Amino acid sequence: MRRVGVRHRGRLIFALVATPLVASASVIGTESSYVLSQNSAQQVGTAPLIRVGPATPSSTSPQSYTITGLAPGSYSDQLVNLQNDGTASTPAIEIGLTSATSTSLDTDATNGLSVLIDLCSLPWQQSAPGLPASCAGTTTTIFPSTPLATAKASSPSAQKTTGLASLVNPGIDHLRTRFALPATAPAGYSALTSRPTLTIWGASGPASPSSVTATAGDGQLTAAWSASTGGYGLSVTGYTATAAPGGGNCTTTSALTCVISGLTDGITYTVTVTATNSAATGSASAGASAIPFPALITGTGHVLWLDGADASTFFQDTAATTPVTTAGQYVVRWKDKSGSGNDVLAPGAPSTTAPVADTATFGGRVVPTFSAGRYLTLATGFPTASDYSVLATYEATTNGGACHNNIIAGTSATGHVFYTNAGAGLTLYHSAAFATTTLGKTLNIAYIGTGTFVNSTKLGAVEVNGSLAVTGTASTNNPTDAGIQIGAHQSSNGFCGLIPEVMAFSRALTTAERRTLQEYMARKWSIAITPQAPTGVSGSVASTTSVSVSWSAPAWNGGASVTGYTVTSSPGGLTCSTATTGCTVTGLTHSTAYTFTVTATNSVGTGPASGPSTAVTP
Repeated sequence: MRRVGVRHRGRLIFALVATPLVASASVIGTESSYVLSQNSAQQVGTAPLIRVGPATPSSTSPQSYTITGLAPGSYSDQLVNLQNDGTASTPAIEIGLTSATSTSLDTDATNGLSVLIDLCSLPWQQSAPGLPASCAGTTTTIFPSTPLATAKASSPSAQKTTGLASLVNPGIDHLRTRFALPATAPAGYSALTSRPTLTIWGASGPASPSSVTATAGDGQLTAAWSASTGGYGLSVTGYTATAAPGGGNCTTTSALTCVISGLTDGITYTVTVTATNSAATGSASAGASAIPFPALITGTGHVLWLDGADASTFFQDTAATTPVTTAGQYVVRWKDKSGSGNDVLAPGAPSTTAPVADTATFGGRVVPTFSAGRYLTLATGFPTASDYSVLATYEATTNGGACHNNIIAGTSATGHVFYTNAGAGLTLYHSAAFATTTLGKTLNIAYIGTGTFVNSTKLGAVEVNGSLAVTGTASTNNPTDAGIQIGAHQSSNGFCGLIPEVMAFSRALTTAERRTLQEYMARKWSIAITPQAPTGVSGSVASTTSVSVSWSAPAWNGGASVTGYTVTSSPGGLTCSTATTGCTVTGLTHSTAYTFTVTATNSVGTGPASGPSTAVTP
């Protein structure tokens, strides 16, 4: 007996392999002819040991036999013990039968050898190798009697996923393999020889799929990957792509792509893929990340999208051949993702004019950080229009001196219809001068419409983090400026801080569209905005002049805890306020029908109103 070690996947699987010994003998009765096992150490109550775990067949110890001289109606019993290899549980045991010969014993599915494998709850008892083995415990058939010709045509010949102790460490199973020659076999078959091999190994799930990608869409990600190998001879039966957080998934049987839907725009998801075979599901692939985004971002009127979450849009040169890969590198070109080709570039030598990549905030992403004199510009090509909607996320790091609150600006004093500190040109700005004690992440959206220029006091409308900040009266203007600057106005009044994302539309956005974009950018950059609208508003009569109103909390609080709710009646505008999800509106007019809306408030401000309740008449 010799001890063999086989290394597989970083561990050593041991098996005991016996020294071959082939002999034949005759006895009276149904076992009138038999052949001894090749395992010379097979004695009463003993058998060769195979340690099984997730492993390829080649890393186990095949048990080879020489079967010759069997008379029709006789058989040869061979024993083997299986023990879990101790490194891990295996989801299935694979049983393989092959043959080194090709006689009628191997090829005749009617009168050739048949193979039966039984399990005994106790060690089998056998007086000599090849003779009948008996079980003093409970016998279970794990491989029914099958012609060897049929069994060896399958790979594996059989699979067991339950009922075996050796699936789990340190379990052991006692097996008897019976090679039988049917009584109907021609007498001449007794002179033939078969050399079958029994191989038993622990199955595994398929290998991890590779080359996983995730492509973002509106509320969904399209996952794609390269095929997995089946896992030790077992074909892949399906794939599952899973997005985290949330666990949304999609499945296929053979296709190498699928769509995970029901996701939230603005959240960064990591997609992994697993493959499954008849034994188990394999380990997950390496992840690929993407951020779903609202379809309107690339829809009608969208003329600029600078997306700092997409590192592939930053380059260290104007030709866009050298990507920005780490903090400290100059951002010389920022590619526009709107499809309009409005890339912005540093206006001069990068060392003096280009913003610098920084990872200090915004989720550790590499985004541009600006300072006085450093900005990016589109000299020509930005469209003139009678309506503009502009969004930006940013974090000011300082204010005063050479640092001003100009985020996005026109390139001349007679240009786009946006406010500047100097009273001309284009600027998206914070609602008030930055205070050094309150600097932080901000999301602004500005709208100016109908071909007007807003006076030097205020913009037409600016929302800061989803809450209306300022409004102003417009004066006539005919915009002709075709340029735009990010982080400065007219090469001066520089912004000091980080600007990770900018969008511009050459049209007015609806209230719902503005909210959609605000929620997307707020989630994406971890910026708190006002809460979503409460839902499920309903009212019930409390008295002849009052109605009790209840509702459900917003599905999303905007990133900051809701601190209160306000109910408003229509008609009349009567209100009640509460920190819970119900209050009573009083002072109503008897026999008048009312509907009610509810708003939620957090530390940022008050969010949009809910839909109206069903009419209630006190």
